[in-house]
Amino acid sequence: MHKNIILWIAAAIITFLAGYLNSVTGSGLPLSGTFGIEGKKTTYKFDTYYDGKQPVPVAIRTDRDSLKGIIIYKEENSASWDTSVMKFKPGMLEGSMDIRTAPGKAEYRAEVFSNDKTYKIPYEGTVRLQVMGATSPIVTGLFWFCLLFALFLSTRTGLEYFAETRNEKKHGIFAAIFFILYGFVVSPLLISYHKGAIAHSVPGPAEIWSINHIILPVLWIVSLIVMFNSKHQKITALTTSILTILIFLLLH
Repeated sequence: MHKNIILWIAAAIITFLAGYLNSVTGSGLPLSGTFGIEGKKTTYKFDTYYDGKQPVPVAIRTDRDSLKGIIIYKEENSASWDTSVMKFKPGMLEGSMDIRTAPGKAEYRAEVFSNDKTYKIPYEGTVRLQVMGATSPIVTGLFWFCLLFALFLSTRTGLEYFAETRNEKKHGIFAAIFFILYGFVVSPLLISYHKGAIAHSVPGPAEIWSINHIILPVLWIVSLIVMFNSKHQKITALTTSILTILIFLLLH
């Protein structure tokens, strides 16, 4: 019993570390930086991926008592740039961009002004922004719950290799169930929101299925078939668990 609890705790720790590593290395990370304006710190974190409601917010933190700024942006197929004036609040310069095409792409930058000096953010070039259709927070939360809980169960299934019990098939069934929910139920719904199809159109199967989301459910279905028809159940579970973490880190 004591060893069983340790294995569950180890599975939780491994899942947390994998999730944290994904959050700091995954795609869609914001562009951030810090610089000084007349000896006062100014910090920005500009989104490169956005799936919320319009308009798209842009904020710059500053230690200055006052600061002026604008956002210069355009959508992917637009030849002209739009400008939005930012408003200053204590410690913050805030603005927004109205991106009319979602899903779509845009690029933007900010310029702040102080004592006849102009500071470009970023210093060179622009920020590329992938804009998705606004997604229900419930769907987004359900997507990550199913994925991370499935990852937790799959890790625990693999750690059964170090236990004296033979519960890898039982744990594997539950891992596969949550991976199936994630890949074949919640993911298509999430993609439909991202494509702006909810309440507007009926997307085809090719539009809502992604190999990145399907590969893990298929992996665990195949793994269960092998476990139920092989004497090498523990090594199969451990190998599948390791592959699952690697795929999660590479594709999400």
